[in-house]
Amino acid sequence: MTELSTLARPYSKAAFEYSLEHNSLEDWQKNLSLLSEMIQNDRIRDFIVKPNVTPSLLVDTILKIFDSDLPNGFSNFLALLCQNKRLQLAPQINCLLYTSDAADDMQCV
Repeated sequence: MTELSTLARPYSKAAFEYSLEHNSLEDWQKNLSLLSEMIQNDRIRDFIVKPNVTPSLLVDTILKIFDSDLPNGFSNFLALLCQNKRLQLAPQINCLLYTSDAADDMQCV
């Protein structure tokens, strides 16, 4: 699991810095929490790993599930995760985002 945290760290750092710069850390934390819960759903997890599901289809599907106003840049962040096949890192990114200002990511395993 430490390997997943290592992969998630640059995404979390980028999300943290972007959300601070745009005064939207709380919204990013909330939406990353929702995304983390969403991708742990068996049906969604099965959908994510289907070989015929493109990154753009995945992003569109997730955005429809969110069905709400997302913080500035979050949909682009989601697209980046999908394009890089890193969507499964959302729980680790979320955990690291919560601990970024505390500089203690050891509990995100």
